[in-house]
Amino acid sequence: LVWPLENEIDISINELLGLKSERNRNNLNPLVPYTGVSNDGRHKITVKGRPDISTILTMMIGVRNPESQDRETKSVCIWANELRVTDFDTNAGWAANARVAAKLADLGNISASTRYTSIGFGSIQQRISERTRMETFQYDVSTTLNLDKFLFPQKTGLKEPMFASYEESIGTPQFDPLDPDVPLEASLESFDTEEERQNYRQLVQDRSVRRSLNFTNVRKEKVNKEKKAQIY
Repeated sequence: LVWPLENEIDISINELLGLKSERNRNNLNPLVPYTGVSNDGRHKITVKGRPDISTILTMMIGVRNPESQDRETKSVCIWANELRVTDFDTNAGWAANARVAAKLADLGNISASTRYTSIGFGSIQQRISERTRMETFQYDVSTTLNLDKFLFPQKTGLKEPMFASYEESIGTPQFDPLDPDVPLEASLESFDTEEERQNYRQLVQDRSVRRSLNFTNVRKEKVNKEKKAQIY
């Protein structure tokens, strides 16, 4: 009697996000209110502009006052019991590392490593909000080669060690940076072609590439110990 079931409002956040994504896919003016119906058919949902659920600080409850048939003065009392957020996403993430190293006789050595972290990965002590919100893939390859082994005859005494490395890191966010409350995969569905989706994905990804090529300690060693030492 105190809290009638018909007064309860139960709306899924995905319904709000879905309505905004639907409007964006139809390329409608975001300044014009766009209205839909909740899944249970009980509520009308309207979106205007580009609201961001992830930055909500204040919520308002509006009450409509229709005109009564008897046109008499009415007195009402409105109670708002409580606001709850339930059924949050608890999907776990995972991470993996791999590394391999090989020695190429006296020519040098080569090593490679890769690292992957999925969305939602974190330690046991971390709360859900503290877990990673970005899918990260990294790999690197490095090698140290003694170029003099196949460039110069041994009798020249020339030593030319070379170090080369290549590293790339790709971070894909879980949510669209332009709509921080909409998953990136949902935003990609608004594009018509696969090429447009790939271009937008690369646009929002965090990419970094490092290349390195060093020649250190290049020198001329004395082959014949009995000869007179020269300045070089």
